[in-house]
Amino acid sequence: MVQVPLRALMAIIPAFILGVLVMLGGNVLLGVYTDNVAYPAYMETLDLSEGSIGSTPTPDTPLAESVADMESMDTFYIIGSVAWDRPLPINGKVYYEVEINSQENGVGTYTTFLARINQDASERLENGGRRLPIGRWVPLEGPDPDGVLDRSYSLDIKDHYADMLGDFGLVMTEGEFHARHPGFDILQSVSIITMLVLWLVFSIVFKKKGWF
Repeated sequence: MVQVPLRALMAIIPAFILGVLVMLGGNVLLGVYTDNVAYPAYMETLDLSEGSIGSTPTPDTPLAESVADMESMDTFYIIGSVAWDRPLPINGKVYYEVEINSQENGVGTYTTFLARINQDASERLENGGRRLPIGRWVPLEGPDPDGVLDRSYSLDIKDHYADMLGDFGLVMTEGEFHARHPGFDILQSVSIITMLVLWLVFSIVFKKKGWF
């Protein structure tokens, strides 16, 4: 049985305490930096302005009433119904099934397709249906390892989707941004290394002093 010297065990205590202090102090400094510099700079890179993808439709936003309309318009908004209770996770992103009463060639028919939606900018209408945010028609790219599309029998279109989320899907709170900042991972690594170095230093000091 391996016996660990008492001084090695006792050295853990001050090393741990000082390592935690380094972590806490560094976290405070990192928080000041992210809150006052990095986070505002990040938010400025996002397009959250009026008329942007994912925002509330403006008076000059055209209404798309068919897939052909969405294909021909740069941006649009639609009125339809959304299956909020059946989110579809595909390649790490969440999509919803949207159904609209398409007017193709003058004939009304229901069409179901996928969309990523900023729910805060959608509005239920008194006469039924929901007015959805400004969107654009884009190809659906990336793998579907779980076969979500193959199991979605109600979908009429599986190679494109309406992006009605835009940069609103990239918005984070200050706390979320701080936790995801690369500096936080670096700080954790530095704290662990600091604890190990301090443990070694205290072990040597205790040995030289003849303590424990």
